[in-house]
Amino acid sequence: MLSVLTGNVGINGGNSGVREGTWDLGVEWFSMLENPVKTQISVFTWTDAIDHGAEMTATRDGVRGKDKLDVPIKFLWCYASNTLINQHGDIAHTHEVLQDDSKCEMIVGIEHFMTASAKYCDILLPDLMPTEQEDLISHESAGNMGYVILGQPATSPKFERKPIYWTLSEVAKRLGPDVYQTFTEGRTQHEWVKYLHAKTKARNPEMPDYEEMKQTGISRKNARRSTTSLSAPSAKTLPPTH
Repeated sequence: MLSVLTGNVGINGGNSGVREGTWDLGVEWFSMLENPVKTQISVFTWTDAIDHGAEMTATRDGVRGKDKLDVPIKFLWCYASNTLINQHGDIAHTHEVLQDDSKCEMIVGIEHFMTASAKYCDILLPDLMPTEQEDLISHESAGNMGYVILGQPATSPKFERKPIYWTLSEVAKRLGPDVYQTFTEGRTQHEWVKYLHAKTKARNPEMPDYEEMKQTGISRKNARRSTTSLSAPSAKTLPPTH
């Protein structure tokens, strides 16, 4: 907001500095496969793609990869995002679109709580809390210290809730042994955490080994000191106060 108020958006040397101020230890992530679907739309026009997707074009709606969409969106997978209502514009119109089952025919949600978005789901799967499972967590943005957290469960999972990795592994299993092997690479969630920790430690030799980090819970490292040349800012001056 300060960047907007002071006119520091879209100019040389402006903006908030969040991107430039981020220090990353290079945490290893899951293996990524190539997405065979190349057609893309703006993240904010998914309601249009449900409502009148087959009419959306590259010229008018910014469709990428094709001149127009072939089909509208018929299925939504909403994982821990609350995107359907809470993080989208024109809630009244979005509600109207999602209420019409002939448009979006299936919505699957994975959540911790009964959020506004969860109430629209045809199938709602309860996820585990971060405090109930092991995980390797990277730092947030905008800081001069990078860190990695090796999260350990503080309590056992309650009721019939399952972690997202288990859920997706079960889906992959039902799509066939080849899909299951490609997705899991033969690893459980615990084995993935140990593998990703080892890969991250290879980039950061000073990071504690797995067993030690289970006790400390975190590994931190200050940003490297370097010199960066910046263009002279050309921001608008603040108006005088009276």
